[in-house]
Amino acid sequence: MNKQIRFYVSCHKPCPTVENEVIRPVQQRQIVEFLRNGTEEDKFMASHANEYCELLTQYWAWKYEKADYYGFGHYRRLFSFRSKNETDEFNVVHARYLNEKTAHEHLLDSPEGMAAVIEKFDVIAPVPYSYDVPSVYRQYKNAERLHIEDLDLTLDVIKEISPEMYPYAKKYLNGRLFYIGNMFFMKRELFCEYSNWLFSVLRQFYQKRDMKSLNYSTEAMRTPGHLGERLFGIFFTKILADKKYRTKNLNILMIENTEPMRIFTPAFSDAAVPVFMATNGYYAKFTAAALYSLAAHASPDRKYDIVILHNGISADDQARLRYIAEGKANISIRFFDPQPLFENYSLYESATITRETYYRLIIPDYFPCYDKILYLDSDLIILHDIAQLYDTDIGDNYIAGAVDICHAGAVNGFDNDLRKYYESFRLKNIYKLINAGVLIMNCSLLRRDFTATYLLEFAKQGNFRFQDQDLLNILCEDRIFYLDSRWNFFGDPDQSYRGYIRSFAPQPLFSEYMNAKNDIHIIHYAGNEKPWVYPHFENAFYFWENIRNTPYYTDFFNLNYVGRPSAPMHKEKILRRIAFRLCPKGTRRRILAKKLYHFLKNGLHR
Repeated sequence: MNKQIRFYVSCHKPCPTVENEVIRPVQQRQIVEFLRNGTEEDKFMASHANEYCELLTQYWAWKYEKADYYGFGHYRRLFSFRSKNETDEFNVVHARYLNEKTAHEHLLDSPEGMAAVIEKFDVIAPVPYSYDVPSVYRQYKNAERLHIEDLDLTLDVIKEISPEMYPYAKKYLNGRLFYIGNMFFMKRELFCEYSNWLFSVLRQFYQKRDMKSLNYSTEAMRTPGHLGERLFGIFFTKILADKKYRTKNLNILMIENTEPMRIFTPAFSDAAVPVFMATNGYYAKFTAAALYSLAAHASPDRKYDIVILHNGISADDQARLRYIAEGKANISIRFFDPQPLFENYSLYESATITRETYYRLIIPDYFPCYDKILYLDSDLIILHDIAQLYDTDIGDNYIAGAVDICHAGAVNGFDNDLRKYYESFRLKNIYKLINAGVLIMNCSLLRRDFTATYLLEFAKQGNFRFQDQDLLNILCEDRIFYLDSRWNFFGDPDQSYRGYIRSFAPQPLFSEYMNAKNDIHIIHYAGNEKPWVYPHFENAFYFWENIRNTPYYTDFFNLNYVGRPSAPMHKEKILRRIAFRLCPKGTRRRILAKKLYHFLKNGLHR
């Protein structure tokens, strides 16, 4: 780079950032502390920091930073330096997270790439909003928590202290293009000229308007920041009218999730049972039943450290899920959004295989404080203290899980294509594949031998039918401890499709599975016939007995989950009889029909 370029990003809390030779994240509280020890004007700015908002960073940079180009952004709003972008109706680009992928896509990780754009121009402004309202002035007037008298007063100040700017003010405010965010890049000379004018106008505003005595709301108290956006538009209108400066517009890049990646430590200082679950916003209500059942059977003499890996669970839902452990000092429920870790991976997903199924693969690497954990799917009900499961000594095995009886049946005569699929991996025993919905994970060994990157790359390239479950069975072969089926008993009715499949399983496995029915410790609704869809089916009552004790129970009265009759089961029997008649066993027609069925019902065995 030939010039010294600074892009100051205002932050008022810890958040994901990019930092390099150009981009400089700045914490507002640090600027406030600095200005409190400065001039009288500095102290004034520090005392009104929450009102000036991101303009405080601009003031500090104007007074105390030296650069050839000054740029300003916000921890949620940055510039995209990419030439072509998909935008919303306001010309804004959206990214869910600010991570390596996002930074690279928008050239934020390339000081040279940004400089190549910035150095060609004297001023860079955001691509403006084009409102449907008649003017920028009218937009301010229509704002619910702002007062149009403040903008009128600002116009009077401009007319008084810089009358040459008044025509540009009228022109801009009567137009429909609005430059938001107090965002721009400027060459030093123009930046100093603009900052001197901007803060002079706002200082006069303060002398003429006492917002506190007018009982302004919290948002209205931020009026100086709002006025700053309009003042930039006025100044830029003059720049454009002068026709002697090189200008450009860049899209604003809006970061939707700005929560930092948390570093987890155990919730309790002494020994606890670490439990990890994975879910999303839609599944939160069903996860509640699993959590309640866990808490209901927890020993008062043990501690339970529950971490929910989630995608899109709202703050309200998090509060409702935490409420389940209200008053139980021995149970902690915390949340972690791992989605930024997955942005670089194009993993297979479908209606039944969601992104959350891969979350268990990152646990050993990204939670190094845990050497051994329990992993539980969210579509299950616990009927026994899981501390006893956690206490199982699995030796030097990577994982422990129960045999997936449906897979055992499928590869033992029900689905020859699936059998050939598993035989292609040269597994030693294709009948004893475990179901990944209930696991004990030996994180210390997994962490030693597999990185999260390796596991996700393996999942990405493996072309697996049952994704992470296949991956774990393949990589951990010979290092799997087999749990009793009581700890992962499938809740599908015996007369259901999956019930029919498991009847094909080898006799010893099937007998062990059926014996577990007399003493179920965890019931897992692993198939498509969920209890909230078919409440009259066998084993559905376990779910309803638990969900009724959670803050979500009344939600089901407003959704089309409850009250469905058991007719679908009867219809399934009729369809099966028709299938047997049209596609007799052993015929090519039956083989083709099976392939079509499994294609349409991808993921059924999970």
